[in-house]
Amino acid sequence: MLYRSNNGETWERITILGNEEGTVEATVYDVTISSQNPEHVLAGLGIIRKSTNNGETWTTVYNEAGIYTFTRSAGNPEVVYGSGENANGRLVFVASNDFGDTWEMVEFEENVSTGLRVNDMVSVLQDGEEVLYFATNKGLYSYRFER
Repeated sequence: MLYRSNNGETWERITILGNEEGTVEATVYDVTISSQNPEHVLAGLGIIRKSTNNGETWTTVYNEAGIYTFTRSAGNPEVVYGSGENANGRLVFVASNDFGDTWEMVEFEENVSTGLRVNDMVSVLQDGEEVLYFATNKGLYSYRFER
């Protein structure tokens, strides 16, 4: 479920998923708001849903991996990362340069445990290079971008 408020005094429930019979309950694990347009919102609930009208309507923009968390690039705030696991339970992240209209997936090549659940992700600059850190149920993992 997701709630929104314009002033913090009153809150309303937002329907993120629906079907022919009405609303479907869904757990929203993380959200991020566009730095260019605050009415553009991404929600991670296994799939990635996007709203361009402050949560009134939603469309699925990514469903090829279970994506649960978001962060912005430390080197370029226009880049949004989402992290989670693929169908084989392997750690992956996706990147979007256009706030969710298109995505590129990166699967960890090293021998990372399967069955991971990503709890949080952060992007930092270290020695001039961007590094993503992933807090999971099986430890901390990192991904360093090659120059």
